[in-house]
Amino acid sequence: MVSEPRRASYAAAVSGSGESSQGVHAGSPIIGSPVRAPPVINAQRVPQRNNTSEDIDNPLYLNVNENANVVLVSPPLTGSGNYSSWSISMRVALEVKNKWGLVDGSFIAPEYGHAQYGAWRRCNLIVKAWILKSVNTSIAQSVMYMEEAKEIWNDLRRRFSQRDAHRISSLQNEIYGLRQGSMTVNDYYTGCRTLWEEMNALRPLPICKCVPRCSCDLVDEIRKDREIDQIIRFLQGLNEEYNSLKSGVIVLDPLPELHKIFVMAEKFERQLNITNLNSIGLEIAHANAVETVQDHSDDSNTSVNFVNSRKPIQ
Repeated sequence: MVSEPRRASYAAAVSGSGESSQGVHAGSPIIGSPVRAPPVINAQRVPQRNNTSEDIDNPLYLNVNENANVVLVSPPLTGSGNYSSWSISMRVALEVKNKWGLVDGSFIAPEYGHAQYGAWRRCNLIVKAWILKSVNTSIAQSVMYMEEAKEIWNDLRRRFSQRDAHRISSLQNEIYGLRQGSMTVNDYYTGCRTLWEEMNALRPLPICKCVPRCSCDLVDEIRKDREIDQIIRFLQGLNEEYNSLKSGVIVLDPLPELHKIFVMAEKFERQLNITNLNSIGLEIAHANAVETVQDHSDDSNTSVNFVNSRKPIQ
């Protein structure tokens, strides 16, 4: 009767050493701990890819949280009246999202069939949606059939960024007619600054087009002249209580920067408030003193009259 051969042990089967095939019998016991099997790795598990700085700096990168229904700028564009402030706010919002290159033309659209065409189209559509959500409904209806966000932006710029002579004239009247009145220095300065910035948007500083660029610093000189005009208008619009401040600043050469003059005016305002409070306190104390004297006088007259009324008639 033929005996059945013995089966090899598990340890011998998984041993990675060459001893099992070189002199070690399959049925011989193995000294030492058995060799452990390697851990099983799930082949379907894919590690998550972190967003690198290269992805974020890419204009075609879209965060998963981006929403086409978001209103980036409020209030919306209504026409030439608020185009200047709207365009600045919209540009800031698009630059924060790294999508301004799709609007100003610095990022050229790839041709159809290019590997990046799909990513560009998605970014173009979401920028187009952001612009349409940030303009008046009637304006959105007139540009919504344009394919590229760059075309929409250029169309709005051509329509509403023209230099309006009537608006410039109106701004000049407002700038020269603005007075502090009952406003605080901060509110008055804010009103001046708003008018000045709108005027600068309608009449921007010239840009040097020399190649190579010249070194005459003409633009800086024009900018300084505009700031001097703003300083003069700000001082002239302050109330008469600030005459000592105005006369002290206007004789300085060179004039201080505008923000420093604003700080000086605020300090002067606080000093005026303290002086006014002290004077009001003195007036109240004086009025109370007069009232007290009158009360004592009335009491004395009442006492004299009472005594006289008790005297017998001679």
